[in-house]
Amino acid sequence: ITIPTQDCTDATGEVLDLQIPTEQASKNLAVKVYLPPCYAAQPSTRYPVLYLLHGQDADSSQWIDLGISRAADALIATDLISPLIIVLPWEQNPLRPPQDSSYGTEIIQTIIPFIDGHYAVCTLRACRAIGGLSRGGNWAVALGFTYPELFTAVGAHSTPLFYGQAAQIRQSVAAMSRPSAAPLLYVDVGDKDMYYANVAEFVSTLEELGVTYQYTEFTGKHDPVYWSAHVSDYLLWYSERLIYPEDSALTTPTP
Repeated sequence: ITIPTQDCTDATGEVLDLQIPTEQASKNLAVKVYLPPCYAAQPSTRYPVLYLLHGQDADSSQWIDLGISRAADALIATDLISPLIIVLPWEQNPLRPPQDSSYGTEIIQTIIPFIDGHYAVCTLRACRAIGGLSRGGNWAVALGFTYPELFTAVGAHSTPLFYGQAAQIRQSVAAMSRPSAAPLLYVDVGDKDMYYANVAEFVSTLEELGVTYQYTEFTGKHDPVYWSAHVSDYLLWYSERLIYPEDSALTTPTP
């Protein structure tokens, strides 16, 4: 990855609170956006973008509370990852069954086009990843397999899958020209996670379908202590698979 030359000395990124308008005049979508240090000083740079989705009992602040912006600042400052933009959409009705929720549609039809049009992001598939924890991981997997042309990588952190989602994954892969057309998958879970068996079943489905994935098991439960301990691990994985448009070859990176 080519890291843009930065003349400024900022060491801290900026977190914005956005209200993205929709076709419904009375409804805006709440989204937080992390811009890396020196973003404003590099107007010609196009950054890769990572969409991170929160869990069921949380909102778009969850990833910030877990330390994602601090981790990004630290990893960028030490050149362990390249600068990137992180987008944190809020699911306003997280108790709804996924088939009754507009969250996925909002991300694909409204939020991604808005970010592409208003921020200095690379809009190629190779520059875009999506991930989430718990319910947010379910959504990330659903969107990654439904729209594989949009995302080069998907992170599923403590992800048990929605009811019936394994069958949907099978249908999506069957519709692809080959299993390798799916985004690269990263799956992790704590060894004491209450959904450990569900995650194991998810991994078995990926294995059965021949989808490329990386699986990591850490010590921990299904809780903020576990996720906050691994935000840097997540960022390192995403960064290694996202590509800057300045790179000479925009090929899909290896898992």
